[in-house]
Amino acid sequence: MLRLLAAGDPHQDARKLEKFFQDCRSLQADAVLLQGDYLAQHEKDKQRAAEAIASLFQPARQSDRPFLALSGNYEPPGSSYLASQKAGGELPLFPLGSSDPSGLRGNRLELKGYLLAGIDGSNPINGQHPGERSEQELLSALEATLPSSPEPRRLILVTHVPPYESGKRDELGMFGLPQTYWGRHVGSTALREALSRYRPLLHICGHVHEGVGVSVFDWRTGKLLLDLPTRAYERFLFRIYEGREATICLNHGTLEHWVYFVLLVQEHEGFVEVDIEKRRLGGKDPLSKLIDPLIRGGRQYDRVVELRA
Repeated sequence: MLRLLAAGDPHQDARKLEKFFQDCRSLQADAVLLQGDYLAQHEKDKQRAAEAIASLFQPARQSDRPFLALSGNYEPPGSSYLASQKAGGELPLFPLGSSDPSGLRGNRLELKGYLLAGIDGSNPINGQHPGERSEQELLSALEATLPSSPEPRRLILVTHVPPYESGKRDELGMFGLPQTYWGRHVGSTALREALSRYRPLLHICGHVHEGVGVSVFDWRTGKLLLDLPTRAYERFLFRIYEGREATICLNHGTLEHWVYFVLLVQEHEGFVEVDIEKRRLGGKDPLSKLIDPLIRGGRQYDRVVELRA
């Protein structure tokens, strides 16, 4: 059984990061994933970006669980590696996004029989962000990081950006954007290619703040099977049976909007179960505590999905 917390895009909101670290202390997770865009302003200098990241992680010191970090489009590739070096032994910070200061390749970690792999950076946006990389560079970094023959059901891929055309996960909304951008898919084509090639059990991403929710790729057809946005505090259960290849893609949204996710992966005879629950920093707000029992009607899950062979 593997239990993970996933969050990202805090954009230097130290108060919300501290609340997240408080929740981390109360939840017994095997690891915490933090996936970039830690800063409020773009920082092209890699050393300064790394110092800022290490400083934001200070509330996590003396934690008894590892924090697996990668950088987004607001920080240069390689920042996660340098931040872990600056933190030294004071913070349990593992640079999942880069294995050296160059950031040309990512990093990976084996945890309870699962392989977690990640890369720094994002696909091209507008040429103004220090973490932007070409699709070819992203694909090269993924190929250099992922094993040549991975076991798909034990592979978890972690990136800042979602894959291209992953339903709502990479679709821009209408808030703060010109109308010509509404509905545009901005995910990475390199990442979509890597998913179809390596077929991991899970892919965890962020970047598109309004893309919070879950998509499922079915590799029998190579197409998107499910698109499940989250609006409140939904909980989904997926069962993938032997002989069925699928990837569950989770966009964790942004800590700026008080959101993070708890994931539980369990293997059973003949199938694997993935439990995904949306959480709010510090617990549910008073109105949700009042309304949720009425809406849920005693249900444990909002959706149970069984993918049989």
